[in-house]
Amino acid sequence: MISIQAATKHEHVAVITGLYLATFNIGSACGSTLSAAIITQKLVPNLMDTLPVPYHNNRTFAELIRAAPSHYIVAFPVGTPVRDSMIVSYRDVHGLLASTSLGLCTLLIGFAAFIRNTELVARQSHPQAETNEMYGYEAPEYEDQGWVMELRMNLWMALKT
Repeated sequence: MISIQAATKHEHVAVITGLYLATFNIGSACGSTLSAAIITQKLVPNLMDTLPVPYHNNRTFAELIRAAPSHYIVAFPVGTPVRDSMIVSYRDVHGLLASTSLGLCTLLIGFAAFIRNTELVARQSHPQAETNEMYGYEAPEYEDQGWVMELRMNLWMALKT
């Protein structure tokens, strides 16, 4: 984000930042959708293929495992055939998720290689940005309003008790 902000004119920084954040959220939603689609389409058939004989090709049992895996983790301890098939199925599906994510990240790294190297300087975009001279008038000085804060604290303490 800093590189795109540094590469644009000052008056366009807000628009560029908004576009970047919108694109980031859209990409996040697409990634969530893709991972949910992979889990939905691959986990149940994989479980159906790997479950032991009493549950083999039982779609209902495989969907129950996908819906509440923690329940079946407790019901079938490590070493039982059902738990072993759960481990194999989840390992295979998560391996597919990792491969897909790595492939998509490779595209992003490739695009990042073509980003212009912008020099970040140690000065502000407008030299008088933090002074009153920028606006052409003297800013009014406000008197100390510490009594307002004291009043709020007293009110808060009274409400607390």
